[in-house]
Amino acid sequence: MNQLVIIGGQVHVTPLLNDFLRQERFDRVIAADSGLEWARRLSICPDLMLGDFDSVSPETLQYFRAQSIPERQYEARKDFTDSELALWAALDEAGPGDTLWMLGGIGSRLDHTLANVFLLYEPLKRGVRAGMLDGHNEVRLIQGPASLELTRREAQPYVSLLPFLGEASGIDLEGMAYPLQDYTLRPGKSIGISNEVSGERATIRLRQGYLLVMRSCDTN
Repeated sequence: MNQLVIIGGQVHVTPLLNDFLRQERFDRVIAADSGLEWARRLSICPDLMLGDFDSVSPETLQYFRAQSIPERQYEARKDFTDSELALWAALDEAGPGDTLWMLGGIGSRLDHTLANVFLLYEPLKRGVRAGMLDGHNEVRLIQGPASLELTRREAQPYVSLLPFLGEASGIDLEGMAYPLQDYTLRPGKSIGISNEVSGERATIRLRQGYLLVMRSCDTN
């Protein structure tokens, strides 16, 4: 199963994002609170909408309610963000080998942005391949032993690596502008920032630990 979870934060409607949405086929779409604004702008009809609905406009909320889309409404004072609730709703229908993408989640609130990045941990524990994107950035979390193939993207040239929850060891980078061999990335070090795919393809190998793989671009 391939699912899309549209959450709050900023979404940049770039050619890269449009290509992604055109090429992917989603079996299920969930929109959380202000994620409904982006769903409406992108002409995506969710299969489920949820949240406390304090960040979505009344007009957009009514627009989707008029379509009789199933919804789950929560109190504003709760122990979970709307993004986490949407993720759990997606995981209820996901199994090992399935794919889950979160659209949005990166914005002016650094606390929310970091919390959303950390949400990638739960799908990984369940064997669900998950990522987060906003049109400028793409974030994925891998656990060793793992191998990840990357293709060159002119619109998203930078590839950055950060260790997650401790050291990430046995890192091999092939086809990158700055290759590494059997390297250990430790928290607090920035050597993994702003690498690039040097040819058409590159490979990231990780022996042990968790590694955030981020693809990004400069914006004006």
